Order: sequence, then structure tokens, then C-alpha cells
Amino acid sequence: ILHVNWHLEFDGSREEESNISIRNVTADFTYGLTRRIAIGIGLPLVSSKWGDLSHACPEPVVSESGMFLYLPCAFPESPEIDNGKYYTTFQDFRANVRYGLWRRRVTLTPFLGVVLPTHAYETHGHAAPGRNLRQLTFGLHAGRAIGWKLPDTYVHATYAFTISQHVKHHELDLSLNRSNVELEVGHQLTPRLSVLGFMSWQYAHGGLEWVDELFTSDHADLHDRAARDSHRRAGLGLSLGVRPGTTINFSVLRTLAGKNSHKLDGFTIGTTWSFTRGDDIIGGKKN
Repeated sequence: ILHVNWHLEFDGSREEESNISIRNVTADFTYGLTRRIAIGIGLPLVSSKWGDLSHACPEPVVSESGMFLYLPCAFPESPEIDNGKYYTTFQDFRANVRYGLWRRRVTLTPFLGVVLPTHAYETHGHAAPGRNLRQLTFGLHAGRAIGWKLPDTYVHATYAFTISQHVKHHELDLSLNRSNVELEVGHQLTPRLSVLGFMSWQYAHGGLEWVDELFTSDHADLHDRAARDSHRRAGLGLSLGVRPGTTINFSVLRTLAGKNSHKLDGFTIGTTWSFTRGDDIIGGKKN
């Protein structure tokens, strides 16, 4: 459950106060083919809504030529979906493969993933569920237990580079490749309860800057789909084991800074269920 209350402009400043509510439900399935190789698939169902603010909006600041210099509040961009009702649709199918390369004091796991839009959903409007772009991602997970100084504590880091389908419009041919870095530190409080903190960084290598001139050009409708979205976010979470193989997870998320992005805050609730193959016996124990 997420909420957007500001747009973050090309220089990181807040503009266009917003009231965008997002409800996501994601189903993920991961299967270990061998001790080293695992595959995963996922599909999000996105339900988003643009709504009016609960207070009056100040007047925009306009230049002598009629260009908006400061737009204090967001206005509906697409009447089809920015109508005060939830726009619900499946977003992008995701699949990945991971390989356990190294398992000593540090665990190294390279991965490769793809993102494929399920259909031609809306991409213009505050309630748009995504960018509708094919993507290829590769990167590396690394993690380790901190050791005797901080028992039952681990640190995990991920770097991912995404090659995105280009956005083409008139003379524009935009590459939206990006880099993502995630850092997570967790601690096992009890055999059933663990806590964690995490930070994530996204750096966009291409795309459109949300400068004032963009919104008076022929490319204004692309400002979300082709945005050069860079941001930093952080959060806290906990995981509770309710029974063997089943955990309930909770986390809160907050945007710390961003450019050509949205100030996205909220929380997630999920459950993880692990199962085994009853006929897979290794070393006298079921795997």
C-alpha cells in the first residue's frame, strides 16, 4: 500500500502536490532446480487512483509567455484513468534465474532477469500502473553473516543493471537503462522473529528531465514513461515465523530524495511459504 504526495523535479525540489494511492498485490514463485540454480517468476496486480487534495490548491506561477514556472498541485492528465476511481490491471510478467557461484564466508549469487508487459496498459496519467517496456536485468547478490562480534546478524547487497526497451517519439530515441543498488542489514532476535533495515538507490542513465520546457513540448505525454527517474529510498521491516516453512513479513518504505521521480511512501505486508519435495533425500534428510 503506497502513496504519492509530491512530484520530485529535475533538481530534486518538490512540486505538484499529489494524492495518488497505489495498491499492489504480487505473487512470486521460486523453485530450486539444483543446489546452485534457482528460477523465479512473478506477476503484480496494480490498482492505482488519482484523487483531489483535501485542501484548496494555490494558484500556479506563470511567466509572461504563459509557461508554468511553478505548479503547486497535480491536475488530471488522462481522463480515462485520472477520474477518482481505482484503475486495476496486471502489470509486467517477471522471470529470473540465479546461480550460487560462491558459498564461503561471503555468498555470491549472479542473476539474470526479464520483464515483459502482459498487455498494452495505460502509460499516461497519474494512475498509470507502469511504463510498459521490455527489460533485461543482470547483476550480483552478495551476503555474509557478520560473525561473532554481532551474532545472528547479516549484511546483504545487490547491484543490478537494467537494459530497457527504448522509448521512441518523433525525433526522440531514448535509452532508459538504469543501475540499482540495495543494501540490507538484518538481525535474528529470536528463532521466529527477525528485523531488518534497508536502503536502495536508483540511478537512471538516460531519459527525460522534468524541466518546464518539457511540459509545453510535443513530448509532454512521455514525462512519466520516459522520465530519468533517480531516487534514494529506505525502510525497516520484520519477519515472523508462524509455523515451519511459513513467515509473515512487514515493512515500511520512505523516499529520501529523488529527481524526475515521485515521493513514494507506504508499507508492505506479505507471506512466504516454503515447501519441500518429499522424495528428495540427501544425506539421510529430506531436502
